[in-house]
Amino acid sequence: DAVRTVTVESVSGSLDVSRVAGDVRAETVSGQLRLNGVTGDIVGETVSGRIDIAGARSKSVRAESVSGQVGYSGTFDPAGTYNLTSHSGALTLRLPASAGATNRLETFSGSVDSDFPVTMGANAGRASHDTRFEFTIGNGRSRITAETFSGNIRIQRGMARDLPE
Repeated sequence: DAVRTVTVESVSGSLDVSRVAGDVRAETVSGQLRLNGVTGDIVGETVSGRIDIAGARSKSVRAESVSGQVGYSGTFDPAGTYNLTSHSGALTLRLPASAGATNRLETFSGSVDSDFPVTMGANAGRASHDTRFEFTIGNGRSRITAETFSGNIRIQRGMARDLPE
């Protein structure tokens, strides 16, 4: 049976959440978040840990870390929104080859790399002190935002996969 929402919190430990058919809210101060096979909306927050989301089937994802890496591998719902943020960590998204997404990527001192051909819009690619890109993959229906101050942003092409046990 599906649950509505699972909420897990920790101050100084890692959290592993697997195979939840419902929304997940996971927060830790100084630990890693590992969310595997979640089929509802996801909110993941940590101050000094890494966030790994894999095998997800979510329509809404918000993953934020102050000093850790953030990764998402899962499906991308045509009406979905996916927001990854880190102050000083790298951001990685794995999209299937058939994905359709409008992407807004921003890093102040990191690099942006994509396995997908990047088709830029009229206001895209404008950079001042930072690197800011807006581009579309496929039909552009999903909305992806990835922001980091000093980390790199990587968009990989590939099938969603689960985290190793």
